[in-house]
Amino acid sequence: MPFIQLSYLIVAINATSSSEIRKYMGEEIMTNIQLFIDKNRISPYAMSVYVALKEKGLSFDETMVDLDNKENKLLNYGSICLSEKVPCLQINDNFTLFESLAITEF
Repeated sequence: MPFIQLSYLIVAINATSSSEIRKYMGEEIMTNIQLFIDKNRISPYAMSVYVALKEKGLSFDETMVDLDNKENKLLNYGSICLSEKVPCLQINDNFTLFESLAITEF
């Protein structure tokens, strides 16, 4: 299992290839992956997830959340991510996962 060091945070990148992770909840294919990260890119947790997704070769869209202006407390983000934190991963508009370790392991 390769490791990438980001300042004080070490992220374990799972060796799963993008072709191995194609199946999602049975036969549904992960076609729309959305990663919500902080606008200023200063969260080491959000960046560890970003690096993990890039290393796995997955294509995803980034959505910036302005934590300084408390965009994470708005109703539309709270309906996507119950913790109202970043990072948050949304797949096919019907599955949401938050907490960086859980996202990286997924």
